[in-house]
Amino acid sequence: MLAKVTGFATAVRKFMITALLITYKSIKVAALRRSLDLEDAAPLCAERGWVVSGDGDAAVVEFPSNSENQAKPMAVKDAATFTDVSHLMQLLSK
Repeated sequence: MLAKVTGFATAVRKFMITALLITYKSIKVAALRRSLDLEDAAPLCAERGWVVSGDGDAAVVEFPSNSENQAKPMAVKDAATFTDVSHLMQLLSK
């Protein structure tokens, strides 16, 4: 049924590329091919200017850095008060 929808596969592939670019800084070529249902990822990588390093199963695609695929420090907020913890400790000690 979806095969009859013109441009559906292309639209899904574009969405997946956006998700991959947000999520990863790099990905194995094999995983990229599986994710995008491609026989060969080389034309896409060349078209987008993505750097491919390594050969065969060890080949990796390096995505450009963006604000989303960078490691960010986690802000830890102490939400529990001493009163909350002491009540919990009393419950657990029973």
